[in-house]
Amino acid sequence: MECVKRIAQSGRTVVCTIHQPSTVLFELFDKLLLLQSGGQMVYYGPLGLESVEMLEYFGQFRGLPPLQRGENPATYMLNCIGAGTNGPSVDVDFADSYTTSPLGAINASLIAASCAPTRPHAMTTLRTHDAVSFLRQVQLLTGRQWTMYWRSPTYNASRLALVVVLSAVFASLYCNSRIESVMDVVARMVLIFTGVVFISVSMMSTSIPYMAKFRGVYYRERMSSMYAPSSYAIALFVVELVYATVLATIYFNGWYWLVGLSTSPSAYLWFWLVLSLSMAMWSYIGHLLVFALPTFQVAVLLSSGLAALLFVFSGYMINGNTLSRGWRWMYAASPLHYTFEAILMTQFHGDNRLVANPLSSPVHMQPVEDFVGAFFAHSFDYANRFYDAMHLGVILVVIQLALLLCLAKVCHLER
Repeated sequence: MECVKRIAQSGRTVVCTIHQPSTVLFELFDKLLLLQSGGQMVYYGPLGLESVEMLEYFGQFRGLPPLQRGENPATYMLNCIGAGTNGPSVDVDFADSYTTSPLGAINASLIAASCAPTRPHAMTTLRTHDAVSFLRQVQLLTGRQWTMYWRSPTYNASRLALVVVLSAVFASLYCNSRIESVMDVVARMVLIFTGVVFISVSMMSTSIPYMAKFRGVYYRERMSSMYAPSSYAIALFVVELVYATVLATIYFNGWYWLVGLSTSPSAYLWFWLVLSLSMAMWSYIGHLLVFALPTFQVAVLLSSGLAALLFVFSGYMINGNTLSRGWRWMYAASPLHYTFEAILMTQFHGDNRLVANPLSSPVHMQPVEDFVGAFFAHSFDYANRFYDAMHLGVILVVIQLALLLCLAKVCHLER
């Protein structure tokens, strides 16, 4: 009951039933509403400390026995009005007595005052369907979403642990190694590729079960018209973007400086920016799958297939220039294509270190930048880095619009 009381004090409505309350539980309540058989009110007022005010009210009736030592006040009041195991103690119409009592008159006047209009013939009209403005909805929902994330340690702790473990693994694999041949350059590209793919897909796979828990709650609130779907989408976007950026910063700095990547501030910032966008984007893809598909299991299965498909058309495994015309649209649509191009081209841009190419005949020395460009048959270009960032931004907007459409129009509730 102390827990229920704290919930009520926070402004939430609590409806519960208590059968045969003990004296301690009964005296936790502030006020008592007592009805006799037939639904007639026989008492409404404060209980008082140790039920003293309720006992004083029933003590005014002649013939009613006083409360015995150790007797439960709840049992006593029921016996007084004849609702206990015995019949009524006195021949009194308690409902009529309450109506004509000073307590009944005070309560009646309070009811009349609360029912009276503040101004004669005043009518309340709302200019919009919503009780509060759109910005206020976004503010409140963002605060609630932030609290929900903060109160979900299993979700965020698992993501943080994954970030730390993957960072430590990649750092230990390439720690203090140097680039001396093209194989070392390929190893760095593999590191960037696997490092980005692993953490991005993990963000999607962890976001799906988390959002699935709250989908039913959202449906109930949407049907009650508590807020606009767009305000919910914006709140979810903002909070997830903050968490993804923080996780990307921790993950990225855990291994970047230990594996021999570029020390250029520009390359560092590009890597951090694109990785943050990628991690956030894959989380949003998980959100979209949860609200677009009927079940959590279907979302998980489709997410695996989607990740594999976008991986194939990223331009790393299959050169974009060698794809048949019928599949080039997938190469243009894959966000991994823009992610890798922006990161790889900024990492190795201006790298004039000469490395031996053992695959050439005869073996000759080649600048790292030239080798990376030739590795992708010049389908990746440093000049496209701003277009890559722009394309990632457009894909983010498309995902959010699709999510908003699902939030507003799609419902998978089963009656």
